[in-house]
Amino acid sequence: MPSNSYPIIAREGWFYVVLIAAVALLVKIYVSLAAGIGLLALLAILLVLLRDPPRSVPSVPSGLVSPVHGHVVDVNHVTDIWLKRPSTHIRLRMSPLDIYSLRCPIEGRVMDQKSGRDHDNPHIRQYAFWLRTDEGDDVVVSIRMGWLPKRARLYVQSGERLGQGQRCGYIYFGGEVDLWLPEHVRLDIENGQPVVAGSMLLGKLVHRHGASITDVDTVPAARAS
Repeated sequence: MPSNSYPIIAREGWFYVVLIAAVALLVKIYVSLAAGIGLLALLAILLVLLRDPPRSVPSVPSGLVSPVHGHVVDVNHVTDIWLKRPSTHIRLRMSPLDIYSLRCPIEGRVMDQKSGRDHDNPHIRQYAFWLRTDEGDDVVVSIRMGWLPKRARLYVQSGERLGQGQRCGYIYFGGEVDLWLPEHVRLDIENGQPVVAGSMLLGKLVHRHGASITDVDTVPAARAS
């Protein structure tokens, strides 16, 4: 189960923080005060980049919270590349200065995980996980990483349950995140709008009374190639 604690400074950067702090201290003692101060300035920048503040997750049943900090760059209705179904698609773009933590958009069980290359651009790497809610809705979260040597970590395992807004990954220096949602979703966002991870609602899944949900248990998530 991914940890849902909030250490203020992302644990993924603790090693580098301790390393630079130790080197800065040694340089200050054995080399020069100016060089030590320079390294401390570098440490301050690193602490800003690695910030990971706690979030107040809204208690909204079937609500979709933003998985990352960034802004909306695309909202459309297309075929889900993973589950091969009609889908509402949202793309969020992070900048290198945004908070890098990834959060689960909705409560549900992890059905599958995939990684591979983008269909249209082989330079784009993708990491995805597929969630199913208690109401039978399927939501796929995919991380798009460009040609730069960036890395993404996903702390999820197939079969485990994730809570809404729960910290479940880390995207070093940002990237793009796609949400592939059911068609029956009411969105409260628009292109260009900034979003805040874990606490801002993107919309809500809407269910008609008595409506059936298509069972896609036998449909595997498509690999990006």
